[in-house]
Amino acid sequence: MPVELTPPALTAAVDELFSQNFAEAIDAVHLRERLLSGQKLRVKLGVDTNKPDLHLGHAVVLTKLRRLQELGHQAVIILGDYTATLGDPSDKQQARTLIDPQETKANALQVQEQILKLLDPSLTEFHYNSQWLAALDLRAITEIVSKVSVNHLLGHQTFADRLASQQPLMVHELIYPILQGYDSIQIRADLELGGIDQKFNCLMGRLMQRAYDQPTQDILLVPYLAGIDGQAKMSKSLGNTINLTDSAEEMFGKTMSIPDGQIIAYFELATLVPESVIEGWRQELASADFNPKEAKLALAQAITSLYHGLESAKQAETAFVNRFQKKQLPADLPKLAIAGHYPTVILALMASEQLESNTAARRLIEQGGVRLDEQTLDQPLSPIELKAGQILELGKRRAYKIATQAKHR
Repeated sequence: MPVELTPPALTAAVDELFSQNFAEAIDAVHLRERLLSGQKLRVKLGVDTNKPDLHLGHAVVLTKLRRLQELGHQAVIILGDYTATLGDPSDKQQARTLIDPQETKANALQVQEQILKLLDPSLTEFHYNSQWLAALDLRAITEIVSKVSVNHLLGHQTFADRLASQQPLMVHELIYPILQGYDSIQIRADLELGGIDQKFNCLMGRLMQRAYDQPTQDILLVPYLAGIDGQAKMSKSLGNTINLTDSAEEMFGKTMSIPDGQIIAYFELATLVPESVIEGWRQELASADFNPKEAKLALAQAITSLYHGLESAKQAETAFVNRFQKKQLPADLPKLAIAGHYPTVILALMASEQLESNTAARRLIEQGGVRLDEQTLDQPLSPIELKAGQILELGKRRAYKIATQAKHR
């Protein structure tokens, strides 16, 4: 992946690192000098493994890391299987509960696979932070935490907000950023990447490196990506994500559903499209005569091809156009073996195992997003008979053919 660049080309590439998909750098001047010097940096990215799946909001920082790999820098991924048992308290208004270590280890394996959809394996190394944290005894932990004052920890906005609102702040939550900072010592990080909400934790890496007489890492922070509803930070709990495990058709269709006002932000944060090309789309979108769908199709192609390859992205576009512009459903719809009578539409949807909860099912019904043979089902508590061969549509992007149940329900 890395290519030798002329000095002007390297300068342009570094400039783009500080403009596209960029929120803040610490120390910006020092980091720019190192990037222009040709020095190969060890770039740390900590990944919380309390959940097994990533979405495009998580991948914003991965696209930045991919850009750095293209300049020859080494990605050092910390799979936080140990710190995930504590839970990152950043932006959380309630105390985090402890998670089983076996669960975080299993999640880490799935996360690693998703990360390698985007990064160059030859320039990527993975470390479980349990490798060094699990072996610490009380004396060692005491030595580590003695490097940080409580005064400093309470500078964390989340902690300050908890205290101000008289919400519990647990001791294990205070330890989390310290241990994340300790990770930087173990891998001798030159640069740490993170979302803007990770600033405090990344700065802890610098503090810990100073305490242990190591050169301090620089920090590069990236912005939030809005969810596909355009209203909030992308979050699985809000149901507004594009998951890295989504099929090509799901990924393409979800991208096409974003508000027009988010097109440029998605280009900047979720793709590897050059800044010059994005600027062209920005100018086109500013024209009253331009149809935003053209830019959105290009965006969906760029995102889907990153994770599924160009051929799958083209097939996903064809399927999308056939379904939503030509009103053609695919001939090979996936089947749901749920034919039968149900006391309520909600129970029928839950039997499909395609929705996370009764609440999510009710919301989709009330929004008019459930159709059976093109008839909208808008009464959540009405009884319903599902027959083999009928077409069930959930939202704009999912359609299934009803099949006979394998066994009586």
